Amino acid sequence: MDKSLLRYFKVYLSVGFVLIFFASYWRMQLLQLSQTSEMQLTVFKEYGVFISLGVSLYISFLLALFASFSDVFLIRKILHKKSFGFVMLFSTVFQLLFIILIIFITNQLFYFILFNDTVISYQSIFDAPDVEMLIILAFLAIVISRFILEVDQKLGKGNLWKFITGKFYSPRTENRIFMFLDLKSSTKIAEKIGHLRFSELLQDCFNDLAVVDDYYASVYQYVGDEVVLTWEAKKGIVKDNFINAYFKFIQKLESKRPFYELKYGIFPEFKAGAHIGECTVSEIGSLKREIAYSGDTINTAARIESMCNKLNADFLISEKLKNHFLTNAQFNFDEKGCVGLRGKSEKINLFNVEEI
Repeated sequence: MDKSLLRYFKVYLSVGFVLIFFASYWRMQLLQLSQTSEMQLTVFKEYGVFISLGVSLYISFLLALFASFSDVFLIRKILHKKSFGFVMLFSTVFQLLFIILIIFITNQLFYFILFNDTVISYQSIFDAPDVEMLIILAFLAIVISRFILEVDQKLGKGNLWKFITGKFYSPRTENRIFMFLDLKSSTKIAEKIGHLRFSELLQDCFNDLAVVDDYYASVYQYVGDEVVLTWEAKKGIVKDNFINAYFKFIQKLESKRPFYELKYGIFPEFKAGAHIGECTVSEIGSLKREIAYSGDTINTAARIESMCNKLNADFLISEKLKNHFLTNAQFNFDEKGCVGLRGKSEKINLFNVEEI
């Protein structure tokens, strides 16, 4: 399953359930005051909470299912170059129309199952202030969920919660993998197609980089034509996630070769360098706050990537990182020897990783 799909689903479900539960319960209270039938009054008093739970679970689940699929497979693909405000407005209206339809159907089923009443008009449902409140809170659930997801995407996956909880307010040490991905021959490409077209090219390439989300990768930084990916050490190593992320990105680009060649007249190729080790992470900045990593591990990963051209390699990793793989029949590790890296006194043994 697409991990971003699961993340979207959880956000919509949790926010939607909390808001819609309170709306549903409020609805039960109003209906108790307005009902004249003794049977209906008894049902609401004895089963009001359970009915509210059922209605909120039903509506929030369908909302989360529809909204997450529409976000991942429709909105994110079609509107990925649109502004934050436009995406918020379009997706909110689109999803709200769906939830209003669900509320209408839910009311029909509710009255039919409990009271065998099938003659419920559109007006009789939506003229009730409690149902209007339900629609309003469903709207708020969509808006809040969209805002959380958009901000989390802008800050980097998972960073919003870290900012809120102040997890990195005090510096701490982590063991992480860093990978520097760099576009080959970027200067020549920019001169050939122009800087505006070059920026469009980078947008398309980094949109295709979304495939690394399936391998627990987080984007740490975009620096010009370079992107820095990072993993918690265990998540990056398990199932060869950090290696698979690189090759899946390359495969994604290759699958779109006709698109790139037709649109830009070139095919983008990326080289990479990766290293593992301890680093310090902390929340920094006053005018603009962000979570920053520092330490020798990051510098070494950057230096390793810079050696790709010199060693005629596409994907270089350090011996320290390679040693975490005891045996792997899927990849070949071609030793490139000990080399001196700029700014480091000790030489480091490098390996080029190739798919078999």
